[in-house]
Amino acid sequence: MRDVRRFLGLVVLLMCSLPACSSDGGGTNGSPGTGGSAGSAGAGGAAGNGGGVGGNDRAADNDGPVIDFAGTVGPEGGSVEAHSGRVSLDFSAGAVSEDTNIRVSPLANVGVPGMVSPTVYDLGPDGALFDAPVTLTLGYNQSEVPEGFDETNFIMLGTSHDTGELVPVPGSTVDPEANTITATISGFSTFGMAISNCTFDGNPLVPWCPPRCGPTPPTFPDDPGGELDTSFGTNGTFTFDLGANAGNTEVEDLIIDDEDRLLIAAQVVRASVIRVLPDGEGLDTSFGDEGIARYTDTANSLVESMALRTDGRIVLYGLRQPAGGGLPLLLARFLRDGQLDPSFGEDGVVLDLRLDRLSAFGDVATLPDGRVLVFDAFGLFRFLEDGSPDSSFGTEGLVVPESFGSVGNVLRRAPDDWIGTWFGNTQIINSDGSAGAIYRNTQSGVSVGGLEEIGGGLYVLGGGRGSGSGPDATSDVYAARLRPGDEPGSLEFDPCFGGTGSRAYDFGGSEGGAASAVQADGRVVIVGGASIDGGDIDLIVVRIRPDGEIDRGFGTDGIVYLDFGGDDVGRGVAIDDQGRIVVVGTSLVGDRLFGEETVVMARLLP
Repeated sequence: MRDVRRFLGLVVLLMCSLPACSSDGGGTNGSPGTGGSAGSAGAGGAAGNGGGVGGNDRAADNDGPVIDFAGTVGPEGGSVEAHSGRVSLDFSAGAVSEDTNIRVSPLANVGVPGMVSPTVYDLGPDGALFDAPVTLTLGYNQSEVPEGFDETNFIMLGTSHDTGELVPVPGSTVDPEANTITATISGFSTFGMAISNCTFDGNPLVPWCPPRCGPTPPTFPDDPGGELDTSFGTNGTFTFDLGANAGNTEVEDLIIDDEDRLLIAAQVVRASVIRVLPDGEGLDTSFGDEGIARYTDTANSLVESMALRTDGRIVLYGLRQPAGGGLPLLLARFLRDGQLDPSFGEDGVVLDLRLDRLSAFGDVATLPDGRVLVFDAFGLFRFLEDGSPDSSFGTEGLVVPESFGSVGNVLRRAPDDWIGTWFGNTQIINSDGSAGAIYRNTQSGVSVGGLEEIGGGLYVLGGGRGSGSGPDATSDVYAARLRPGDEPGSLEFDPCFGGTGSRAYDFGGSEGGAASAVQADGRVVIVGGASIDGGDIDLIVVRIRPDGEIDRGFGTDGIVYLDFGGDDVGRGVAIDDQGRIVVVGTSLVGDRLFGEETVVMARLLP
């Protein structure tokens, strides 16, 4: 059965019947861009290495968030629009050689100098180059124009394929009547609209301009929010019982699909995907078996994370306990209706037995061509679109790393490399699976539960930091931000965020962060659990401003407590296309192996 790791105060009790579990085990995994709670040497504190691949927490696999699917263009050319007309693309005939799914993903632009809109757009397929011209048009609101500024001086910026830096796109033109800027592009990267000079009349245009902090770091105002959205479920919450005891129930990932349905990666005895209707009206009974799609083998299996492809198919990653022990890798791919995809592996399932153990911490991502990448501390796997090992990666699709710790989240940083997290550290992973540069967190006891990319080459980490052991164990919420370093391709902790690039946040009790997401304005949302004076655990939602300070306009002094009647822990968080914050977790009543465990959800106003 699944190892049960919970906060108790801030001591995480580990009770495990799997042969691979040990007394110094860590935590469970998380959601796209999120993570699970973890223990430290059998004691407690800190958020855990989680599954999920970050991005904007809406179907955030590396094939592109499915909510950001803009349309399909073929060799004959055509046009697509996205985000209420803010982005449009016109493809000349011959620009692409085959039918191509176009992705337009918004990224918060904290760290980008002089941007007009609070959003830049990442276009995909990643790194695509065109054989004929493609016209990109970005729209803006008149309210985003500084008073007295000549709009014809706007420029379009795009990320250089060579340097990874934002540079002016040649020949961009502005139509002040239509409130648009247009340019011809030859490939896809990240694009936004800016003013050529970072200041206007000597005043900064945006609080984060320039991107380097200088002697006075930029600050941001507190922003109200955090009230329950009463249009969701019953007065803002939705709960449901999966019919299994606590030792056989766990929640890991949360993704919002292209029809605003809520996908949850969970263990219900076996690895499963649950689909909830958009406004929490109930389970979507048209999916799988009355709303639940299951890995069908009778053996016990654990779920780690999932990825959602742009065609709506779901890749579920976990571990399976065979009769002989060990934890071989499990991949299952489901169709949009929740049935196993027969074109993948054997009847929709891949079992890889080449390693006799895995760490129970890991992540899965999909590539634009359908290949699947799995990261684990003991092995990095790559599979072809049909589920067979990718022989061009390592040794028949497997790399056994030498220097990785417990791998948590992973994001595709560029066509040639990846960025991942383990404990509080950030690791570059080369295209061949070898370890690249590592950026170590200077704070001890940190585990990262979420990794998200935002504009300007910045990455946000969210989780928790623990200290002490036994009855003295404690934990705080944790967040960090990295920015591009001085050397090409390098990173560094961003001093514009909390002064040092990383912060721990104490709200007066024993708190732990377990999952994170980033709003369009760069504010970081972290969910987890908290206990006050050793009492019951409440699910918490915390919001951090882009300057690294607590957003005290959110909830009560920056934190929202949700009490579902048991020991309640948030496991996943996602931001929907209206900016609302959707959280998922579990509520435990009674014994931690045989008690009653309920899945709990809530939606908060931004």
